[in-house]
Amino acid sequence: MINWHFGKTHNWYFNFGPYVGFLMSAEESRFGLNIEDEFFKTDWGIAFGIGYKIPICDTVKLFFECDGQASVTNISKYNKEQKYFNSRSALNAGVSIRLK
Repeated sequence: MINWHFGKTHNWYFNFGPYVGFLMSAEESRFGLNIEDEFFKTDWGIAFGIGYKIPICDTVKLFFECDGQASVTNISKYNKEQKYFNSRSALNAGVSIRLK
C-alpha cells in the first residue's frame, strides 16, 4: 500500500494499492444454503482511501479516514452471462502510535 502525505504542515493523506481477498464462506441468506462452490476462492483489486491525522503529541496521532476496495476480477465461476465483482467502503477512526 502506498501512503502519500501532502507535506509536513498538512495532515491529509491518500493511500492506494493492490489487495487480495480470500473466500472464507458463502451462504444464501433466505434458505441458509452453502453456495461456496459458486465462487472463486480468491479475488484481487484496487484499495484506496483518504484520511486526516490530528497530532496529540510527538508520537501519538488520531486519524479519521474513508477507504474502499474494488475488485477487478469476476468472482462467479458459472454465470458467464453476467459478471459479479466485490466492493466495499468503510469509515475508520483510530490512534496511530509511532514506536521509536
